[in-house]
Amino acid sequence: MNKKYNPPALLKGLARERLAGNFGVTVRAYIWSRVIMVLIAWLTMSVSLSDTGGRVFYVVIYVISLMISGIFDAGSAFLYLHIINGRKAYPGMIFYCFRHHTDRSVLLTAYLCVLETLYSLLFAVSYILYGTSGQTGYLGLMIIGAGIMFAGYLLVHALYLPMYYLMHDFPDYSAVEIIRLCPKLTMVNIGRLVSLYISLIPLKLLEILSLGVGAPWVESYISAIESEYYMDLMNPVKAVSDPEPSYHDGVNY
Repeated sequence: MNKKYNPPALLKGLARERLAGNFGVTVRAYIWSRVIMVLIAWLTMSVSLSDTGGRVFYVVIYVISLMISGIFDAGSAFLYLHIINGRKAYPGMIFYCFRHHTDRSVLLTAYLCVLETLYSLLFAVSYILYGTSGQTGYLGLMIIGAGIMFAGYLLVHALYLPMYYLMHDFPDYSAVEIIRLCPKLTMVNIGRLVSLYISLIPLKLLEILSLGVGAPWVESYISAIESEYYMDLMNPVKAVSDPEPSYHDGVNY
């Protein structure tokens, strides 16, 4: 099937159009999720590592925080699928996967965490060795590890970007089926997405320079672009999302 995919500039334009009138929704959703993650991070940092029990508790809390972050990412995909498809969206949709598809969200997140650990391993090990020994020879390994980590981040996120979207569009697919499907969809488009991510680096720098103040708006825009990319990727064989779910069952948005 020959398909002419939209260029990155057009995806950005479509994302801006979809976000018009929805920034209030996405910004609130982002802030709610970040506040919760900051509280969990504060709890993690307050744990004493002086004894075995404290270290075990630290690891448990850290793993739980990774899973919660992934569940928020899955909820974000649900939220942006509504926005991109012109449906009514609510900030509370960010919590959707705490009540629906939680098991698949956790499994998909765990898989991503394993991949992220693998591509970060060289940098982490060389950083620890340099910190404990002080030998400058480890600096070279740290630089190589940082390069591998950056390339690994781009590759993994390019290959598996559709993961949480597919989870919502195909509720009968298992986590393993979704993981296998992602590279089949993205492999031919990986260069396009990597170039898209590289083009967003100035926005990420702006986010850093604003000391995080601009993060809710920048991250909303990037998430909308990623959602447009997914929809473009799925055409012309467009997935049929679930009908309007019962996401307002007892939740005050």
